[in-house]
Amino acid sequence: HWFISDFVIYTAAVSQAVADLECSGILGDMSIELVPISCDCNAAVGTNSFLGLLLDHNISMILGPECSVAAKPVARIASYVNIPVFAFSAEAVELSDRSTYRTLFRLNPSGSLNADGWISLLQGLGLNRVSIVRESGREFDEFVRIFENTVRLSASADYDDDDGGNATEAISLQDSQT
Repeated sequence: HWFISDFVIYTAAVSQAVADLECSGILGDMSIELVPISCDCNAAVGTNSFLGLLLDHNISMILGPECSVAAKPVARIASYVNIPVFAFSAEAVELSDRSTYRTLFRLNPSGSLNADGWISLLQGLGLNRVSIVRESGREFDEFVRIFENTVRLSASADYDDDDGGNATEAISLQDSQT
């Protein structure tokens, strides 16, 4: 059995869980092998990695990819070959389409449900003005759109992994101008 994971922290957790299962004897003669692969939230890299494992190994489950951009093509192909995909941060609403993504299981709700929860929390705290900083390339447009229609969005900025400080500075500048 093979697993694919994007985040090192999850790889360590799954490795520990596998070791615990093997020690307990629950698996019997079944073995589990973890194959950590990073797709960096890139659809082409994620798809290529998945196809490589699919062709070269006996994959029975996928843990990841961590974002919607990479999860869409991987989960679409996985449903054709009947391999379950457990995505842990894929928030795109279209991933809720069970006819297209039959074997996809999300470990978090879609962006719209997340936004509704955050808005309820903010309103319960009496807050009505929000700034959003988001990682570039992630599909949070729906999340931001729901915020724009419900609360006062004072600023929104994207950042790359390499320059997260620039987004914070952009928010501070936009916030000071409102």
